Amino acid sequence: YTPLIIGSVKEFLYFLGIIINGPRLFFEETFRNYSKTHCFQSTAICGRKIVSWSKEISCDDLKLKSRRNQQTHSEILLSTVSSCLMNFFSESLRVPSYVDVNFRSVAYGYLFGSNYIKNGVVGIRLPVERPSMKQLVQIREQIKSTQDTQVVTYLMSLIQIKFDFLTTVLPSLWLKLIINFLSRKFSITVTEVLGFNQPEPADYFTTYDAEILDVLFFRTPQANTSMAVTIQRFKNNIRMNLMCDMNLSGRHHLISSHFSEAFNQLPVVKHTIK
Repeated sequence: YTPLIIGSVKEFLYFLGIIINGPRLFFEETFRNYSKTHCFQSTAICGRKIVSWSKEISCDDLKLKSRRNQQTHSEILLSTVSSCLMNFFSESLRVPSYVDVNFRSVAYGYLFGSNYIKNGVVGIRLPVERPSMKQLVQIREQIKSTQDTQVVTYLMSLIQIKFDFLTTVLPSLWLKLIINFLSRKFSITVTEVLGFNQPEPADYFTTYDAEILDVLFFRTPQANTSMAVTIQRFKNNIRMNLMCDMNLSGRHHLISSHFSEAFNQLPVVKHTIK
């Protein structure tokens, strides 16, 4: 029983550390190091929205790159989003080294209203670079850092999504101030809707038995959020759907139109990235 006892003690100490350091880490990750580094944070929000979407990529290609690079699907897709943002910022005079994005992974059943597991939200400091091995390593490091420091943030967002706890407990004025601040810092949201492990029918039909050939899903930007990116799968294809504020129109298509090209430019290796 000695290994079991040692493992239990280590797990207890780990969760105890989360409870003790959680408030400090939450404050540091949420409110520290805030600065307006790019146009998405400084653009005045007019309220009207504009949409665009990308060409499709194959799920098989995503799985192949994920397997050969020994990376998760989320890491590969975040790398693609990073390259798309680089394509957008390269048209301006100043390219930020990173952008703070609000990331959430949603189960596939979310698209059609079926039962699905709800997940929380985390903030990721996404590097803005062209596709390269360096970029892939940086994204992996940022995700690892997020997993170590944002446990409390994830749990709080999960409780809010499931039970509306924060909106019930906090005064409306405080809640409005917090939402306005966080949506300005994390002015880009990225939602991933994949669900490769979930069973699905070969074809989808409407109530009137008309076959559904394709689906476009958009998440609406809230508060001061300038742009909402959705990486969405339907059957064996994946595309990027983009909804942003009207004040960003004219250049917003540089992000979605670059999605398939950025994915094809990702390097593929046969060894594990350390």
